[in-house]
Amino acid sequence: MHAAVVLLVAAAALQCSARPAAQHMTLTLQGATSPPAFCHGIDCPNFQVLNSTSAYETRLYNQTLWASTLVQDIEYNTAIQTGFERLFQYISGQNEQKEKIPMTAPVQVRIEPGQGPFCTSNFTISFFVPFAYQANPPKPSASNVYIRTEQREVVFVKTFGGYAQGQEIQKEASSLLDSLTADRISVSSSLYVYAGYDAPSTVFNRHNEIWFYAQ
Repeated sequence: MHAAVVLLVAAAALQCSARPAAQHMTLTLQGATSPPAFCHGIDCPNFQVLNSTSAYETRLYNQTLWASTLVQDIEYNTAIQTGFERLFQYISGQNEQKEKIPMTAPVQVRIEPGQGPFCTSNFTISFFVPFAYQANPPKPSASNVYIRTEQREVVFVKTFGGYAQGQEIQKEASSLLDSLTADRISVSSSLYVYAGYDAPSTVFNRHNEIWFYAQ
């Protein structure tokens, strides 16, 4: 079965199966983290670790701004290339202030899967707005790039290594959804996020994440 179909079936099972009520989580705040090593010394959104298991980590992210673009496509890699190029133009000066904006981490991809393996999916590719610009980010010049607010959210995060491609990302997302379902944790299953922290030239110790948002 195609990985996208597996993910959709798992999502449907989470919503429709006759399970006990979703687990009410009582989480102990472990305190704010310093910037993790996988951010490689560049700006990335702050988070607090609420809980950790062998399968995933529960984090709290504060409200942040992101530069984003929506790409509708069947193929993941094509969509990401298109979205990355648009955003790279934005930080390279294609904004009303013509400012060059530092690169940040992660490159975030919000994925809303299509209804089948040959259906168009929505990919929202985003760069985190650097801390120095969070209060007043430069306005994009291109009509297909916009500034998006990510609300304060509890996020369930699974990490994995290597070079992340479309099918691998779908497989990891399905695995995380299975773990959350087993723990009776309710998440927004209509979309998930891939977060990549490394340049293509990085060969070893690559850090990738899958996110699901708490409901």
